[in-house]
Amino acid sequence: MGNKVKNRHIVATYALKPRRGVPTHMKGWMNNENNLQWDETMKMTEGLRERDRMDAHVILDVDEKRIVKNWKADEGENDYDKIYEYFEKNYSHYMNDFIKKSDRSREKSVDTTNA
Repeated sequence: MGNKVKNRHIVATYALKPRRGVPTHMKGWMNNENNLQWDETMKMTEGLRERDRMDAHVILDVDEKRIVKNWKADEGENDYDKIYEYFEKNYSHYMNDFIKKSDRSREKSVDTTNA
């Protein structure tokens, strides 16, 4: 029998960090939002680890086209297509490569024996 195929996910995390050149040694530097920027990390996985579930801010199930986790849901960001479009626009090459590779491995894992 073939192996169970795990769904593919987009997993994103965000961290607030100082902009380059900001004098972080000066008191109150964090009080000015112009001194801060979001650092985004995105990866694609087959299946989810418990660590992904705990650490990620956004998780999209690409195969079921659903939001698994979204830290901005309270602010109205709960449209799967809109969120997916954002990642596709910014990471299309990486996403396309991952999808192609995972499609090939899925084709290989399908049970082709006659019963």
